[in-house]
Amino acid sequence: HPRVRVLDPAHPADVTLADTGAGIGDGDLRNLLQWADLVLVPFLLSPTDMRATGSTVRGLLAHGKVRLLFSGVDPRTSVFRDRQTYADLLGVRALSAFLPVRHCYRLALVDGYSALSPKAREELGQLADEITREV
Repeated sequence: HPRVRVLDPAHPADVTLADTGAGIGDGDLRNLLQWADLVLVPFLLSPTDMRATGSTVRGLLAHGKVRLLFSGVDPRTSVFRDRQTYADLLGVRALSAFLPVRHCYRLALVDGYSALSPKAREELGQLADEITREV
């Protein structure tokens, strides 16, 4: 299993993740895109996200490989079953791995990996496996 770690130039890794805020500046974004093999765009399945994400995704497509990551989804809904339609409208491929709504994901922002349920750990493992296949 490849090593995956948060951006830390002092420690080499097979896959490096850099999480940017939605308000990242153009200069910083261009610098990140220079070394990015894959850009993940978290996407909530909503018309609001579709409008807000469309121009971002179109701008990123010119710089390399872009994939949607459906996040905060309820897999029991019709909008989730139609998720490929959203990806097609944006003109980008979506990862097959997704992150459902789970309270423990919010807790992990503060408490780290130990806050994750076994199912959440499994989902993150599937996501990590797919990301490493994509890069």
